[in-house]
Formats: sequence, structure tokens, C-alpha cells
Amino acid sequence: MSPKPNANATGGETTIPIINEREKYMDRMGIEGGSVALVGADAVLRPDLPSVTDAPPTSDAACQVALPATSDHVAEAFGQRLCPLNLKQLLALDIKPRGMVLDPIIPDKGLVMLYATRGTGKTHVALGIAHAVATGSTFLRWQAPRPRRVLLIDGEMPASALRERLQQLAAATGGGDNAEKLNIIVGDLVDLGIGNLASPPVQAELEPWLEGIDLLILDNLSSLTTALRENDSDAWSPIQQWLLRLRRRGMSVLIVHHAGKGGEQRGTSRREDVLDTTLNLRRPSDYAATEGARFEVHIEKGRGIHGDHAKPFEAKLDICDGKAVWTVKDVEEMDRGRIAALLATGMTVRDVAEEIGISKSVVHRLKQKIEQEAAEAAAGGDAAGQQGIAVDG
Repeated sequence: MSPKPNANATGGETTIPIINEREKYMDRMGIEGGSVALVGADAVLRPDLPSVTDAPPTSDAACQVALPATSDHVAEAFGQRLCPLNLKQLLALDIKPRGMVLDPIIPDKGLVMLYATRGTGKTHVALGIAHAVATGSTFLRWQAPRPRRVLLIDGEMPASALRERLQQLAAATGGGDNAEKLNIIVGDLVDLGIGNLASPPVQAELEPWLEGIDLLILDNLSSLTTALRENDSDAWSPIQQWLLRLRRRGMSVLIVHHAGKGGEQRGTSRREDVLDTTLNLRRPSDYAATEGARFEVHIEKGRGIHGDHAKPFEAKLDICDGKAVWTVKDVEEMDRGRIAALLATGMTVRDVAEEIGISKSVVHRLKQKIEQEAAEAAAGGDAAGQQGIAVDG
């Protein structure tokens, strides 16, 4: 039953308790408490910001979020907001095809996670993506079709190190004409730090800087959501609802996160439910600390990513004359050379798989491929030899 207005209200304003829909709507708004009031013919939502930890002082007018006007009861307005479309109506809608912010890993209105263990190269990749999207250029095997506005929020790195990496990127790729499209909030330069992005007041403080942004990069989740209990799926809800609101506004978001001890993204797996793409950086089994940033890129989840685009590859960063230079190779080609060398020593498929850190089925498939190509090469050599003999005769 729809809630009835409070008959004891005075002053021309009627307060209506939100019964069934209250919790759902307040969760959608990302606010913990509040009430709906009828002021004249309009309904307004008044968040109870004092109930939010560390909420800033606000005026009564600033706390009012407009709701659809209703001639009967507020609950009916909620029902209209969730009015479904039938199939014919949906198919008739003029919906713009989904484009790409960074092809093929970040679509328009896309939610993406990049994760790896500490020191693997997450921030190098995040900065490379930010620069490529802002300048409409290429990074690793990904292409930005056109320049877009990017906001990078870094909550961890020292400002000097962050600037040095960006200078190395810019020196290698250019793109100075679109440098103003890349904006950065450096936590190291912010008084008292950036704060907890799971908090509505901090989200509201960030809001003016999100206007016109196409790609928001959060580096990294742990440093930007300091009070979040990582293994608590319910604690993730405020961030997830905020991300979904940003997506509805047309924004794409890249979240940089840490891997846990088992190699998977740290904390609740619920984070991956709404993601379009999940990228994992892994160190090769023969990695040496002296190599710096060298890792494999694996697409663990990729809506619409198929074929060669979905294949893992290895990336390595070298700094040459102050420029960031990346080299990229197929992981399969790297594994193939190592497998051939190990098999030549007499190692079994099982031993090779354990040594390299890949499955036995992959080793067996590559072993067959190596043997087949060797046989074809030998057959080709024999045929050429026979032809030479015939000519001499």
C-alpha cells in the first residue's frame, strides 16, 4: 500500500515516510538516510547528511534532490520510474551503437579492472592507457580511435615519480596538442589526501571535476577506498552504485587493483560482476628483478573481445634516453621457444609444464606444433634435394 501523508504536518510541508521503496532509492542515491517531503506540488528527497560520517555542513536547499512530481503518492512515482519497455518499444529506440574508448579493452560506458601483484607494472599500464586515450594514440596492442578527456586519480605514488613517468611517456609518444585532455589528481599533492571514494561527501567533492570526462582512472582501489573492507561484498556496494551512476552518465572507468596471495584480484569477487573487462598482469616464470617492468597481459573477462584480440601477450618497458619504449610479443611464441629448448634436454611434458608454469595441455599442443613444423621442414628439404639430383642427371 502507498504511504499516506502525515496528517499532523504543519507549515505547508508534508513529510512522507518512505516505506518499501525508501531503502532501494536511498541505495541508488548512495545515501544512508533521509526523508521525502512534499513542498507544494513537488516531492524532494532530503538526505540526512549529518548521519554520514564526516559529512560537510550543508544548507537545507543543498540537501534537496528533486524527485518526480506526483499527484497521488510518492510510491506511484517510483513505479513510473521503473516502467518497463516491451520488446517492440525497445527495438524501436534510437540507441547509439557502443563505441570504443580504447579498442578493444575499454568500450564507451565501460567498467574495467586492471590488477596485478605489487611492483608488476600496474601504474605504468594505467598511465600508458591514460596518455593513449587523451592523445588518440596507441599503447601496447590497444588503439584509441580519437582523443578523449581523461581524469586520472592517483592515491599512492609520490608526485615526483608520477611526473617522471608521464614525462617519459610524453617524450616517447608526443601528443602535446592534446595534453590538456589528460587531467590528474595527485594524492601526494592534496592536503589531507584524497579521502575515501566510497563516501558520498568525497564523491560530491569530486563531482565538479567529472564534468565532460570520458574516462576516469582510479589508481588504486586500496589507497582510494581506505575504509573499505575488501572481503566484505556488502561494503563494495557504495562504490559499485557510484560506478554504475557514472556509467549511466556516459563515463568509462578503469579501476587499478592489487592481486592477492593466490594471484586473483584481492577481496570480494563481487567487484567483477558488473565489469566489461578484467585485465591481469603476470610476471613470466623466468622473470628476473633486474628486468624492471616485464609482464604478461591476460584478458580474463572481455565482453565482445574475441580471436587474436583475446590472446595473452608479453610487454616489456625500457627507458632509452628519457623515453618510455615498450616492446610486445605473443606469449605463445615466447613459451614455444622455451618449450622447444627444454624438450631438447629430454624433459617430459609434465616437467616442462611445471618448469614454465603453464598447463600440460598447452605444452602438449605446442610440442605437436613444433614436431609438425620440424617434419614439414625436413620433408621440404628432402624434396629440394631430390629435385637437385634430377636436374643434375
